[in-house]
Amino acid sequence: MRITRITLANCRNYGEATIEPQAGLNVFLGRNAQGKSNLLEAIGLLGTGKSFRTSREAEIVRDGFGLASVSADAIVRSGNVTLGFTIARGERTTRKTLTINGRAVRYAHFLGKLRVVSFAPADLAVIVGAPGLRRAFLNLALAQEQPSYYTALAMYTRTLRQKNALLRAGPPYDEQLFAIYDRTMVERGARMTLARAQYVQALGPHARADHLRWSAGEELVLGYHSAIGYEIGDDEATLRERFEGALEAARGRERARGVALVGEVA
Repeated sequence: MRITRITLANCRNYGEATIEPQAGLNVFLGRNAQGKSNLLEAIGLLGTGKSFRTSREAEIVRDGFGLASVSADAIVRSGNVTLGFTIARGERTTRKTLTINGRAVRYAHFLGKLRVVSFAPADLAVIVGAPGLRRAFLNLALAQEQPSYYTALAMYTRTLRQKNALLRAGPPYDEQLFAIYDRTMVERGARMTLARAQYVQALGPHARADHLRWSAGEELVLGYHSAIGYEIGDDEATLRERFEGALEAARGRERARGVALVGEVA
C-alpha cells in the first residue's frame, strides 16, 4: 500500500506541486517553514479525511484563495485508486468534498481506503494526557480498519449528543425517548468497547517488542480499562450488561446535573 503520485493545489503554502514518491522509505528535508509538515498533513487528509493538525479546516486553504485540493494515485489492497480531498472556503461556511476515482463519496466510504499513521511531538500527550486523547487515538485507528466501527461510533456519538440535549432541557422527561437513547448507547457502546479491547490486546506484543529494542530491558505492558468495567474474556453480551448497570447507577446524578456521566467517546 503506497502513494505513487500526489498533487497539491492552494494547500497551505503550496500553490501547485506534484510529487512522485519512490517505493520504500522517503525522507523529506528542508528548512523551517518550507512545507514539510504541510505535505504530511496533505497525505493524512487522504487517509483520514481530516487534518491531524487543526480542527479548523478552512486554515488548509492557501491565503487569498477559496479552494484547496489534494489528490493522489495509490496502490492499495484492492488495486489502483485515485483519492481526492477538496475544501471550499466561503465567507461563513466551509465545504469539504471527498472523491474516489473522481466520484464523490460519503466520509464513511472514504475513510480507510489509504491507511495512514501520523506522529508528531504533540502525540506524546496520548501517553500522559487526558483519557479522551487515548479514546480518540483508538477511534481513528479502528475507524480506518473496520468500517462497521465507524458506523457504530457515528451512531453512538449522535445518540449521546441527543441524550445530553434532553438532559439539558430538564424535566418533565420523555422516558420513552430516554430508554431509546440508553438502549442505543448500550448496543453500540458494548460493540465499541470490545473492539477497543481487542485492538489493544493485539497491539500489545508489537508495542512490547519495539519498546524492548530501545529501553535496555524495560518491559512495556499495554492494557485496556473501561469506565463501565472491562475484564479480559468479556464478550459483547457481558459488556451490554455492565453498560446497562452503569447507566442505571448514574441516572439520578445525570438528571440532577443535566449531563450524561457515562459513556464519553472522545
